[in-house]
Amino acid sequence: MENMRLAKWDEDYFNKVFKETISQYPTGASIDLNEVADYHRAIPKHKNIPEVFLKAKNEGTTLLTPRGGVAGIDQMTSLLQYIQNEGGADVLPINPDTYSRREQFEQAESGLKESLEVGRSLLNGFPVVAHGISGCRKLFEAVDRPIVLRSATPIARLLVTTGIAGGCTEFVMGGISLNLCMEYDLSFQKSVFDSQYLAFLSGWLNERGVKIAMESDNAAALGVITTPSISIVMGIVDLVIAAEQGAKYLALAYVPMHNFIQDIAGLRQQRRLTQKYLDLLGYSDVTLYQDIHQWNGAFPEDRQKANGLIASVSAVAALYGEAEQMMVKTADEGMGVPTMESNAEGLILTRQVMNIFRGQRYPNSPEVVEESKIIELEVDCMMKNILEMGDGDVLIGMVKALKAGTYEFPYAVSKHVLGRVTLMRDTTGAVRFLHTGNVPFPAEVIEYNREKVEMRKKIEGREEMMMLADDLRDVRAPLSTP
Repeated sequence: MENMRLAKWDEDYFNKVFKETISQYPTGASIDLNEVADYHRAIPKHKNIPEVFLKAKNEGTTLLTPRGGVAGIDQMTSLLQYIQNEGGADVLPINPDTYSRREQFEQAESGLKESLEVGRSLLNGFPVVAHGISGCRKLFEAVDRPIVLRSATPIARLLVTTGIAGGCTEFVMGGISLNLCMEYDLSFQKSVFDSQYLAFLSGWLNERGVKIAMESDNAAALGVITTPSISIVMGIVDLVIAAEQGAKYLALAYVPMHNFIQDIAGLRQQRRLTQKYLDLLGYSDVTLYQDIHQWNGAFPEDRQKANGLIASVSAVAALYGEAEQMMVKTADEGMGVPTMESNAEGLILTRQVMNIFRGQRYPNSPEVVEESKIIELEVDCMMKNILEMGDGDVLIGMVKALKAGTYEFPYAVSKHVLGRVTLMRDTTGAVRFLHTGNVPFPAEVIEYNREKVEMRKKIEGREEMMMLADDLRDVRAPLSTP
């Protein structure tokens, strides 16, 4: 922890790290940041994600983005053009392959060569670094939408640098969140270092007239149940780390848990409380966005059930009405890698639901007000503890809080999570704290969560662990009666 600091890097240090970054693989050698800035300044506004986010915000619309990635340039171009033209995607994705996300660039290039030899993709994504700046720009220039690099890895310096150089104007990063979601024993020194580098790069480009958005994967990568408060706190910390390095266009992820009241309250409180803490900590010049993710856990194998899940989250997004972007899933999720046809179908289904509810907003009912109050109490309690443990430094405070268990990311794969906090759905499907562990919640919060959980126990008459297993295995565990 002594090697970590929240303070902004100086440009000489950034330049040193940049040179080390582009030397990780031969394709990085051609990246010149001044040339990259020139290239981006010539990109039309409709192909820049912060610009289209601003337009969406002003118009009250939510942009739709699928996932997708295959090995070859021609294959990837066909995929993106299809979901652009047939699916009507507003933002196009590049999902990198696993080798690239693990910085195993030689294996990624071998996989690319084998894919081209057999005429089909043998990789589960697009090998950004193997294609290099020229390949990425060829792809970017073949479509008429902005491209987001769904990097979603805590070790992403060369991957994201290459993607940005190739035309991408948003990427996914989280010095804390992605470490907990994606790794077992990766040090925070490493993941925070990479996140700070990429945030500084984003800020450096912004100073030269180039807008680059950076999304915290504060809950989206987990794929299990979580409370709004847990993901909100994680997002605040990730975004403060990025804002300190000069990043100006920052997005938060939100994964609805399929309880309308809790999800609407969570989305509203996420934006409000994140802005509150950014202002409090001196980052009021940041532009904040929200990105709703359709369910990231196990999908039903039955296509109709999967479509129902997609539709339900689309309705939440429509009735909330303030998220700039939504990540769209497909009915193929439970079976394997989605086809481009399935991607287009998911986009069409999502847009239809969004259009049906267009112009409507979920009312600020007494139930939403009550849920909002509890979320705020939980968030403020955890943030107060983090700030106290770090003596005002949220980075140090978060690392200390994780070690002490006063903040946890339940069910994450990381050894950095103490594992004393457990979550469970209540009778309505809202996610509650089953065990609060060492989190210093006030009695009001503990009692509220206890009452909600006890009501389900009384109705179902089953052991805690059986109900918890159902909640982790199913999208929405069915309510059983004694």
